[in-house]
Amino acid sequence: MTEAEGNLLEVENLKVSYRNKMAVDGISFSMKPSEVLAIVGESGSGKSTVLKAVIGLLGKEAEVYGSIRLRGRELLSLSDRERRGLNGRGMAMIFQNAGASFCPIRRIGTQITESIRAHEDWSREQIRARAEELMDAIGLEHSVWDAYPFSLSGGMGQRAGILSAMMLSPELLLADEPTSALDTVTQMKVVRELLKIRKKERSAILLVTHHMGVARAMADKVLVMKKGHAVEYGTAEQIFLNPQEAYTRCLIDAVPCVPRGKAVG
Repeated sequence: MTEAEGNLLEVENLKVSYRNKMAVDGISFSMKPSEVLAIVGESGSGKSTVLKAVIGLLGKEAEVYGSIRLRGRELLSLSDRERRGLNGRGMAMIFQNAGASFCPIRRIGTQITESIRAHEDWSREQIRARAEELMDAIGLEHSVWDAYPFSLSGGMGQRAGILSAMMLSPELLLADEPTSALDTVTQMKVVRELLKIRKKERSAILLVTHHMGVARAMADKVLVMKKGHAVEYGTAEQIFLNPQEAYTRCLIDAVPCVPRGKAVG
């Protein structure tokens, strides 16, 4: 087996433009199963655009070029219906403010149940059993199942988002700034829970964050972006212990050092 054949996700020379303005220019990276790759950079660097290109959430006005392959299957050539067929077991996403992605006046469990039954022929009992298994794994009270989104704190809302995304054990979990709206203590709790889920479910995680401490705590590999371009790409150890670019060093120096062991222990 070649290195490429062992990859879960391969992105090659990805370019995204809006009305002739380039938002992402020539980004390439790969991920293996169960790997965590963090895309980091300042606001406006294009990192969230890369994530949306992978999962297919760019608007019609976006022009996308290059290649995005999941298990060797080219995603950019798929129809919207084929893309939706990948959601759940293939890919799932946690949004920046996951609690706000739920309808505020409908119970969490009702919404998750409807989402799962759109993809799988599971009974309500099967869905609830799977949910409780995940709740136990991420420290979420079972009472959240019957709660309304507006009643949850920011941290609980993010956990509910993780719960929803992981119900079908996706091969690839995409997380767009999953800790940015949280206080420092809650950020580290969410980081620990994401890593627990990764270990339990063996899902790969494509993480977008401007927080270098979170990237250091979670990532196996790091892609540094600036103004739509890749500045640096390598293992977390290479990027954090021996950064080659001044921009990367500035990002690292801008946040407190968060050792991996302390962040996730």
